Amino acid sequence: MAECSVVYGEFAQTADQITDVSAENMEIIRSRSDAFEVAAVQQAAREGHVAARQHIDEEIARLEKKWDGRFLNILKMMGSYEWMDYCEAFGRDRNILDARGHPKT
Repeated sequence: MAECSVVYGEFAQTADQITDVSAENMEIIRSRSDAFEVAAVQQAAREGHVAARQHIDEEIARLEKKWDGRFLNILKMMGSYEWMDYCEAFGRDRNILDARGHPKT
């Protein structure tokens, strides 16, 4: 869940820099990142992490280093888009995203 948050966050950051993404689509991408982050904290708490927020913040910091620039690297781009597809399916399966891929509130 934390990794999906970072995937969408990195994609939003890259798209904002290099493409003309509509405000509506950018909001969906950013809200997906936020929804996965919230779900990750909740999951960490269910797994018994006393400081779930801190645990996920540390995990996100580590993952941001891993994902930094991946959507700008042509050799890693296809795998990155496959991750986005995976995260969307995972989000639907875990009830984080609705059928249209929008975060559930």
